[in-house]
Amino acid sequence: WEGVGCDDRNNAQVNALYLYNFGLTGTLQSELFHLSDMTSLDLSGNNLDYSEFPTMLLEMTQLKELFFDENALRGSIPNTISKLVYLQKLSLISNELTGPLPSEIWTLSDLKVFKASGNNLRGDLFENVDKWPKLEKLILDNNQFSGTIPTEIGMQRSLSTLRLERNELKGSIPTELGLLSELSSLTLSQQKNMITGAIPSEIGQCNKLTRLHLDFNLLEDSLPTEVGVLKSIEDIRLTSNNLKGNIPSQLGYCTKLKTLALNINDFSGTVPSELGSLVELQSLLLIKNKMSGAIPTEICDLKANELSGDCSQCVPKTCCTLQSVC
Repeated sequence: WEGVGCDDRNNAQVNALYLYNFGLTGTLQSELFHLSDMTSLDLSGNNLDYSEFPTMLLEMTQLKELFFDENALRGSIPNTISKLVYLQKLSLISNELTGPLPSEIWTLSDLKVFKASGNNLRGDLFENVDKWPKLEKLILDNNQFSGTIPTEIGMQRSLSTLRLERNELKGSIPTELGLLSELSSLTLSQQKNMITGAIPSEIGQCNKLTRLHLDFNLLEDSLPTEVGVLKSIEDIRLTSNNLKGNIPSQLGYCTKLKTLALNINDFSGTVPSELGSLVELQSLLLIKNKMSGAIPTEICDLKANELSGDCSQCVPKTCCTLQSVC
C-alpha cells in the first residue's frame, strides 16, 4: 500500500505511515491512533485542522519520528509530549502553534531534530537546551522565542544546524560556539533578533560551516580574520550591523564562497584584492560602508561569474565593466 510501512519481523504490523501531501482534511479517524507499533508518522502537507494539539497522537508511544508540517494545528504543545520517550525527530513547521514549550519536552533525551518554524511559539528557548545531548538540528525560525544564547550551547557537540532567524533573541554570540565542530549552518538574522557584541574569533573553529547568516542585528567591532580558515563556507551574510575596520584579506582563502554580503555596515579601507581568488563568487555586496579606493583588477577578472549590480555605487570603478552587487 502506498505510504504504508510494515515490520516484517513483527507479523507485518504497520509501523510507518508516510502521508505527505495526501490531500487529507478535517481530523483523523481515531482508529489510526490504535496502531501501537507505529515508529514513524508523516502527516505533513495536508489540511488537517485541529483547534488543539491532538493528544491521541501521543498514545503512539513507540514513535521515533513525527512530522506534522504545513497543516492547521493550533494551541500549544502539550506537556504529555513526554510520553514519546523514543522520539528522535519532531517537525511541526508552518502551523499555528502558540505559547511556550512545555518543560516536559526537555525530557525527550533522544531528540536529534526539532523543527517548528513558522508558528507563534514564545518563551526562553535555551533554558534547558543542554537536556538534549543528541541534538543535531534546531530549526525554529519565524517564532517569538526570546532569551540569550547560553555558553552551554557548546555542549551540543552533535549540533549541525542552528536556525533561529526572525525571533526575539538578544545578547552576544558565546565563544563556546566554536566548540561545535559539526556545525554547518548558523542563522540568527533578521530584524526581530537583537544580537549584540562582536563575532567571536572562535567561529573559525567551526570548520564544517557552510552558511553564516547574522544580518540585521546589532553586531559591532571588526570581522575576525579567523573567518578565512572556514574552507567549507559558501554563504556569509552580515548586512545591516555595526561592523567596522578593514574587510579581512583572509576571506580570499574561502574559495567555495558564493555569497558575501557586507553591505550597510561601517567597514573602511580598500576592497582587498584577495577577493579575486573567490572563483565561485556570485554575489558581492559592499554598498553603504566607508570604503575608498578602486575595485582591484583581481575582482574585475571575476566578471565571468555573471555577478549583477554596479560597483560604482560603493567605490570608484576604474579597472573594467564588472557588474557586481556592491
